[in-house]
Amino acid sequence: MEPIERGKRILVIDEDEATRLRMSWNLSKAGYCVDAYEDGAHGIEAATRLEPDVVLVAMGLDGLSGIDVISSLHNTLPDTAIIGMTAYRTAELEAIAVRAGADGLLAKPATAGVLRATVRQVLFEHLAV
Repeated sequence: MEPIERGKRILVIDEDEATRLRMSWNLSKAGYCVDAYEDGAHGIEAATRLEPDVVLVAMGLDGLSGIDVISSLHNTLPDTAIIGMTAYRTAELEAIAVRAGADGLLAKPATAGVLRATVRQVLFEHLAV
């Protein structure tokens, strides 16, 4: 584990249980502390309480949309990095997510390597600011 990952908390918000489990396992294996939630309301509450370093948010959440969750997290936790996730990545959706407060958009399903590299890059960018 590189020093940038040591002790970092990641929160995953995704309606799909298999995706939550796979991402949690891959990120935990990389040395991150990971918490996962299936909906935006619980994810926002947990993020406010836990103050994670990075939050991964599915764009297609039931209830609160991924954009609503990103916007809320960005306003509540401005120092937390936020990555939107979607199986339908487009330049337009990425622009909407970034305007809402996301630091980027990850295409799903992502390999373990791409997931870890994306999280690491966002952490590095936040530490550099």
